[in-house]
Amino acid sequence: MKKIIVFCNLLLISFFVNAQIAEKINSAMNVFNNDDQLKFAISSLYIVDAGTGKVIYDQNGNIGMAPASTEKIITAATAFEMLGKDFSYESKFGIVTTPEGKSLYIEPSGDPSLGSWRWNNTREIVFLKNLKTALYNKGITNLKSVIINTERWDAETIPDGWIWQDVGNYYGAGALPINWRENQYDLILKSGNNMGDSVNIVKTNPESFDYEITSKATAAAKGTGDNSFYIYR
Repeated sequence: MKKIIVFCNLLLISFFVNAQIAEKINSAMNVFNNDDQLKFAISSLYIVDAGTGKVIYDQNGNIGMAPASTEKIITAATAFEMLGKDFSYESKFGIVTTPEGKSLYIEPSGDPSLGSWRWNNTREIVFLKNLKTALYNKGITNLKSVIINTERWDAETIPDGWIWQDVGNYYGAGALPINWRENQYDLILKSGNNMGDSVNIVKTNPESFDYEITSKATAAAKGTGDNSFYIYR
C-alpha cells in the first residue's frame, strides 16, 4: 500500500510539474506571438517529454516550416545515435603515379572540419603544414595534379528546397565528399565614406578564379555594420 501511495504521489508531482512547465511555456509563447515583428509570420513550437513521450506543448506542430539552425539539434542527435560519441572522420591521402608524374590521391570521408578555423588542429595552415611535411618525408617535392575519388558520393551538394538567399551565406554552404574551410570564402569589402557611396569588393579569401562577384551594395551610416549583404549565385 505504501508503494502504491508513493507511486501515486510521484505521478501527481509529475503531472503538476508538467502542467506548470506547460503554463510557463504558453505564457512565454503568448508574449512571443504578440511581438510586432511576428505580425505577418507563423511560429511553431513542439515540446515532448523525453522520458514519457507526452506532448508538453504544441503550437503549429504539424505545420511544415523552415527550421533554420534548430535543425542542428536533429542532425547532431542522429549523428550520435548512428555513429556514436567516439566517431572520428578519416580522410586518406596518398601518392599515385600517373603518366604525367606523381599525383596526390585523396579518399574523402565527408569530414566537415577539414581546414576549419574553429579548432587549432583543423586550421588550414596546420593541415597544409602537416601534409607538406608528410610529402617531404616521402621525398615528394613536385605534384602534377590532385585526384579525389568521389565514386561513392552523390553529386548533389545543396538539398532541394533550400532558400536561395541562404545559399550565399556561410550557413548555406553545400556539403561535399571533401570539404575545405567549411566550403566557404570570405568576401572583403570597402565602403565609401558617405551614405549612398558604392561598396566595392577588395578580394576574396581564398582567391577566386572561376567566377566574378558584382557588388550592388551602398554605404549606410557609420557604425551600422554589415547588415544587408547577400550573395546570389
